[in-house]
Amino acid sequence: AAAELKDEGNRKYNAGKYAEAATFYSRAISADPVRAGPVYGNRAACWIMVKELGRAVDDCREGPKLEGEDSVELWKLRLRLAAALVRQGRFAEALGSLREGVAKAQGLLEGGASARE
Repeated sequence: AAAELKDEGNRKYNAGKYAEAATFYSRAISADPVRAGPVYGNRAACWIMVKELGRAVDDCREGPKLEGEDSVELWKLRLRLAAALVRQGRFAEALGSLREGVAKAQGLLEGGASARE
């Protein structure tokens, strides 16, 4: 059920229906909160598009809590967090988030993890 809800959210997002997509992503998160880390990133993208930047920042910070801070797959969340922070004029915080993400990804890749989309 969560995968289908996420897929429908993706269709809505690709059609430019960001608020509707956010609703489907929210339902996907509720349907499978344990594996919802990346879905928070999708919903954050919606929040950025509808200029709900505070909500985007919140989602970008929630995703890694579920996936684990050491997940290479969360690079999109870090990019979206930086994008939302830049739009809020929080440049130093955005840069710090990106630097932290790069450092974590490098450590994971050097340790044998592989980056996947």
